[in-house]
Amino acid sequence: MFFFKERTFPIKRYLLKKEEKILFSVSKATLKEMAYHSDVDYHQVDIDCLEKIEKDHLLGEALKYLSMAERSPMAFSQWLNNRSIPTSWCDLLIQTVISKKFLSEARFAVVYANNCESRGGKPRWLVVNELENKKVSRAIAEEIEYSDTKSVKNYLKRNRFKFEKNQPKVIDNLYKRGFSSEVVRAVTQDLLL
Repeated sequence: MFFFKERTFPIKRYLLKKEEKILFSVSKATLKEMAYHSDVDYHQVDIDCLEKIEKDHLLGEALKYLSMAERSPMAFSQWLNNRSIPTSWCDLLIQTVISKKFLSEARFAVVYANNCESRGGKPRWLVVNELENKKVSRAIAEEIEYSDTKSVKNYLKRNRFKFEKNQPKVIDNLYKRGFSSEVVRAVTQDLLL
């Protein structure tokens, strides 16, 4: 059994191999915790102990990653895949973070919709489609509270100088973004009066 370095941007991982079969990968932190150095005989590795330490380390990294910002289940799965760990571990980590309430589709959908609404420029149907592309279930994506009117108002606030100079161009841009003519007319008539 031996380790060798694998470059996975931005993380360096070490693959644990036995008879040319890759068992799993471990991080440098796990190796430090096991106090392995270049002069250690890797044939004497306690795999169960190493596996437990690596799972605990991965859970700590996952909780840190998820606590920085609200993440979609797809983003978390990609984060796990970048670490080249076994799929059984991925499933276990996903279930653990869901049970600890660090990962929630509904919470992510609400945060994402609020961000889109506050920035403006995206109609509701587009936000629902983007949530589906991020692997949020259709039922949860359609339940979000999102106002096209608020989105148009926020877009016009952000682009008020353009709107004051060239109103028809900005209104055409709103139509091209997918807003209904009723919403655009209602908001722009309020601003023009």
